[in-house]
Amino acid sequence: MSSDIIITVLVLVFVVVSFILEKIPLALTAVIGIVVLIVTGVLTPAQGFSGFVNGSVVLFFGMFIVGGALATTGAASQIGRFVTKFAKTERQTIVLLMIAAGSVSTFVANTAVAAIFIPIVFAIAKESKIPRSVLFMPMAFATSMAGGMTLVSTPPNLIVHSVLYEATGSGFNFFDFAVVTIPRAILGILFFAFIGYKRLPRITKYDDIDESKYQAVDYSHIPNWKRTASVVLLLATTAAIVLSEQIGVPVHVASSIGAVLAVLLRLMTEKEAYKAVDWPTIFLFAGTLALAAAVDTSGAGALFATQFISLLGADPRPIVLLIGLIVLTAILTQFMSNTATAAVLSPVVLAIALRMGIDPRSALMAIAIGSTLSYASPIATPPNTMVYSIGGYKFTDYVKNGLPVIGIVFIISIVLLPIFFPF
Repeated sequence: MSSDIIITVLVLVFVVVSFILEKIPLALTAVIGIVVLIVTGVLTPAQGFSGFVNGSVVLFFGMFIVGGALATTGAASQIGRFVTKFAKTERQTIVLLMIAAGSVSTFVANTAVAAIFIPIVFAIAKESKIPRSVLFMPMAFATSMAGGMTLVSTPPNLIVHSVLYEATGSGFNFFDFAVVTIPRAILGILFFAFIGYKRLPRITKYDDIDESKYQAVDYSHIPNWKRTASVVLLLATTAAIVLSEQIGVPVHVASSIGAVLAVLLRLMTEKEAYKAVDWPTIFLFAGTLALAAAVDTSGAGALFATQFISLLGADPRPIVLLIGLIVLTAILTQFMSNTATAAVLSPVVLAIALRMGIDPRSALMAIAIGSTLSYASPIATPPNTMVYSIGGYKFTDYVKNGLPVIGIVFIISIVLLPIFFPF
């Protein structure tokens, strides 16, 4: 075994452990990995830091800002209130709240969507007399259920896209993820409408919760044209990304133009634009690409692939690999962030798929889907954590409602992935 392989494996182990323990910030972990790989000679400086100028990273950077304009202008909040005001019953409230939160999270990071909807849920609970413990968890789950619909709506999607593009020169299309995400969102909402809402705790008394911290933001001073413009800008930018080949504008350039217009049109200030960017995610992307390069060039990927394939038997079936990948990813993402899970597994899974001679799109799509199955733990994804205390939940509440949702999505994935992404 070469020294490059040993160093790469050690860095990978460090990254995994660090992501799980979260004693070191995720972004810092990613940078440490890059620096170690460069200092030890596994990667050149150009290879190590190339992720920061990668087109996919620029794409996500721009969409953070374009999506953030929905929040700063109050358009996202207005969308939420408009949808939820039509609910007449508890069940209708849950369904419409999930539809609203899921719709917004299609283009806005789920953490931001949860932050937007928390004061809305407080207001709904107070007006409707529905215990907020019945509303917060469905809202948080909805941001993850529908949040993976597009290429830019959740970090794991862009991570697997970037790894695939760097290796093959061709990545996923903008709406490729929707073939599983749409059925997942629909069945997830139906689950809460008919079964899940009965399993939620009905807490009526809370201790040590300062509701004043979660009061709705007043957007009345913002002109209506800005809210309209933010929606139009989002739709126009999305259209430019989808039609990038036809109009001859690269997707990362389209998102950058949208980000520039968001500030030039004064839909947000320069400081708000900086704040809208999830900087740890940007650094994590760059670290992921560096790790993927190291796994490939050092030979560690081929080693992992050989060992993993040997565990599957002499003639492993692709469907067995697909099931194993989804299960493994779903387990990991309950204890470490879905972004980190996708970051760690993507380069290894790519090597396994290429070694087995199957289309890496199907294997990486399994990672993207599995990493968003973050429902059975309050620490699996930020929205789950954000509502944990204010909803009065226990760990078991997430398990009771999260495991059935994971089971539903697992079945959907096993059926649909081989159809739309054949091996």
